[in-house]
Amino acid sequence: MRHHEAAWGYPIALETITLIYNKKLLVGSAPTDLSQLVSINQLIQTEHPGARTILWALISSYEKLAPSDIRLRQLKVAVDLGQVMPNIPQMGRFFSAVGTALQIATDGQGSAGEALREAAMNM
Repeated sequence: MRHHEAAWGYPIALETITLIYNKKLLVGSAPTDLSQLVSINQLIQTEHPGARTILWALISSYEKLAPSDIRLRQLKVAVDLGQVMPNIPQMGRFFSAVGTALQIATDGQGSAGEALREAAMNM
């Protein structure tokens, strides 16, 4: 939805894709496409036996960072307590009602409170 030339919305899903690389092992610029990792892996393994281009050990990274970062610890609590949204018709009514409420509130057709009360009645 757009309001005053800005895009507004609420997240339905979130995926973060990050490339972390060792500048000492990679000569030149970082890859811009996943398909480049195969040839980069071969080159790095030739020059640095035992090194790999892909590392999926995310848990160990979390364990190293979480003790000093309260946001990571809070995120883990939220994930552990969270529930997967069910694939049922009621969820469609929820998203439709909330979307309409956001539109009403951001377009100035009503207050956020009024828009959310109307959304609750429509769910």
